[in-house]
Amino acid sequence: MSDYYFSIPLYYVDLKENNKLFVEGENIPGSNEDGEWGGKGLYLWDNFKNAKYWQNVHWKDDSANASIVKTVLKVRESELLDLSEPMQVKEFEKSLLGIAQIAKKSKNPNISKKADYILKDAPKGYAINYYSEYMQKVCQHSFKVVRLVGLYPSVSTSTFFKDDLVLNKYYNERKKDKEKVLAQKYFMPHVTIQSKTIYVVKKQALLLQREICQED
Repeated sequence: MSDYYFSIPLYYVDLKENNKLFVEGENIPGSNEDGEWGGKGLYLWDNFKNAKYWQNVHWKDDSANASIVKTVLKVRESELLDLSEPMQVKEFEKSLLGIAQIAKKSKNPNISKKADYILKDAPKGYAINYYSEYMQKVCQHSFKVVRLVGLYPSVSTSTFFKDDLVLNKYYNERKKDKEKVLAQKYFMPHVTIQSKTIYVVKKQALLLQREICQED
C-alpha cells in the first residue's frame, strides 16, 4: 500500500507570547509528558471548540493571556502513530515489547532498567517516548505524530446524548434486575460527546499555515 499525506486542520493553545513566535515559524517548547497521555510534543485539538475548552480549563483565571492558533498538519501516513485504531495499537505494542525484551538483556544497567520498566506496564507516555527514542537512535527515523482519543466523562451530556457514558454509573447503581438489563444498552457502541481527538506533534515543521484565531 502506497504512503500518502494527511492534511488535517488543528488548533493549538498556549500563552500569547509563545503563539506569536509559533506563528512566526519558530519552534516553541512542547510538553515533556511521560504519564498516561501521548508522550513528548505539542498537543493539538482537531476542532476550535475543544481548544477553547482547554484554554478555559487549563489556563483558568489566566485564560486572557492565552490564545489559540489554527494550523494545518501535513504528515505521511507512515509517520503517524494512530493510537485511536486498535490494530495499529496491537502492532505498536508487539514491536515495543519485542524491543524491551531484547534490551532487558543488556549489560548496561540503565538500558536494562528502562526495558524492565516497559515490561512492567510503564505509563503510556513513557512507553511512547521510549519507543520513539529507540527508533530514532537505531533506525534513524521514527513516527512524528501521535493520534489519540481522550475520554472526558465530566463533559455534561444532553437529552440528545442521553445514552452517553455518564449515565452508566447512574444505571449501574440501580438494584432491580429490569434496570440492570436496561443498563446493558449503555455499554453497547453508541455516539458520544465525551471523547476528544488529540494530536501530539513531535516535529513542528509539519505544522503549516499558522494563524492566531481571532476572538468573537
